[in-house]
This record gives sequence, structure tokens and C-alpha cells, in this order.
Amino acid sequence: MLDSAHATRVQDKLSWLQFQRMSSLPNRPDFARVTLTECREPLADVSRYPFLAVPVYFRNGWSATKQLFARRSLLDKLARVQLAHMAPRGLKWVVYDAWRPRTVQATIYQHYWREMSRHAPDLPLPTLREQVGTYVSVPDQAGRTPPHSTGGAIDLGWWDMHRGELCDMGSAFDEFVPAAANDFFEQPGQDASIRQRRRELHQWLSEEDVIGDDAEWFHKEYGTQRWALRTGAGSAVYGEVLSCRQEGRHLRVQWAEDEDADARQKRVQQLREALDLSHPASKAATRLPTIDACLELALDAA
Repeated sequence: MLDSAHATRVQDKLSWLQFQRMSSLPNRPDFARVTLTECREPLADVSRYPFLAVPVYFRNGWSATKQLFARRSLLDKLARVQLAHMAPRGLKWVVYDAWRPRTVQATIYQHYWREMSRHAPDLPLPTLREQVGTYVSVPDQAGRTPPHSTGGAIDLGWWDMHRGELCDMGSAFDEFVPAAANDFFEQPGQDASIRQRRRELHQWLSEEDVIGDDAEWFHKEYGTQRWALRTGAGSAVYGEVLSCRQEGRHLRVQWAEDEDADARQKRVQQLREALDLSHPASKAATRLPTIDACLELALDAA
């Protein structure tokens, strides 16, 4: 059974629905229609950069690998921001997640579907689908590639090297509550120090042409279809990466554009059939380790 604090956060998610119905989220228009020209830029291992890698989804058993991979240009942009703005203040990036295949995307989607459904069994199905999709990209649409599956999306935070702790950004990674929204702390009466940190995070990454997500301060993208839609670029440059694994000193990548349309449709159909999206949910969401526990393991390994 979920603890009371977690149950309160889930209830906060439901009240957040009222705000979302009244406001428009600029990055929510369907980006599937955006043209894509895969550039086949290599992915790189996050651990090769001066960041703190905290593979949360590996620690909770959703991902089979503890390695985090992302497109090289995105990681280079983060490295430049860290060198120019963060390091002089004793800060470095914490990276929670980057590239992930649709199978992991499906596991995450189903987890939050179950969590929301169990705590709001009377929520209309279309509203439930909309709410879950606000935070987790739908994994089972062949024509819509989840941003994380391109290697061009990354989830991150700040680590204070002087204090040896995470910087307070107002909400934790994957804590889908009103305070996770990018502009939540712009409201009167909210914490000014958190507001300033979020402003700096946005400004520094914007200078590198990296976009954010209105509902999640920690989610950033570059080169994806959503990025192209938000920035007005002619087309996206990062398409779906089916697999990525280390072989010696090289990364072996399987590109989705090498897959024919029938194979792609079959793969996504199998994924859809494996999803249990009953409502009310037939099973409870899995209880997960805390971010602090994942951080402790990452620091021990560093």
C-alpha cells in the first residue's frame, strides 16, 4: 500500500487536472506530424561526461542496463553549460534518465496509469488517458516516437558539490505534482530561490537551443520532433533508436529507420497487447525506491 505522503501527492495530481483544463500547454500539440530526417548522430555514454549518473529506472528494475545513453550533441551542450555556468558555483548535472526503448517507456506508462487509476477509480477514461499522457508519452502508437526513445531527451537536476546534496528545485524527479510545472514558482508567494534556479536552468539551456517541458522542469530535449515543433525548425533530426549497447569501446545502435513499416507496426502492436490499461486498474502500482536511495548507490559507485 502507498504511504500517506505518496497518496497526498497523487491527490494533488488530480486537483492539477483543473489547472490543466483551463490552461494551454505549448508543448502538448501532437508532434507526430513533424517531418523527421534521421541524422544518425552517435549516442554516447553519460558516464564519460563529468556528470553524476543516477540510473533510476535501472535501480527500480524497469531498465535492464545501468548505463545511460544520449545523443552526443545534447551531452556536449550540457557539458558546455556546466563548464560555463555551473562549475564556477560548485554545481554539476545529475542525470536520471536519457535514451530508453519503447519497452521501458511502456513500463513507465503502465506504472503511472495504475497509480492514477487506483487512486481515482471514478475518473472518466478519457480524462485518465489525458492526465497520464501529460507526464508520460504514449508508447504504443507507431506514428509517434516517444522523445526519450530518440536519445534526444534527458531528465536531470543539479548536484551541489559543496554541500554534497541535490539542489532544491521545488519537486523531485518524476514527482508529477503541480510544483513540477516549469512556471509553478513564478506565482506570487512561491519560493524565490527555487524560482531563480529554475530561471537559470531554462536560460542556460535555451542558449544551447535545448527546450524544456511545461509540465516537468527536469525534462529537456534537443533534435526531437517536439523540439522541432517548439523551435520552428524545418524538421527533427533525431528519430527512434531501437537498441543501444556497449560492445568493447564502441556503441552498437539499431536505428528504427532501417525497419520496414510492417515490422514497426507489428512491434508496436505487440507492445500494445502487453499493456494492461484496465480502469480501474487490476493491479497496484509497484512501490519504488526513493531518489535518495538511488543517489546513495550512484555515489558509492562513483
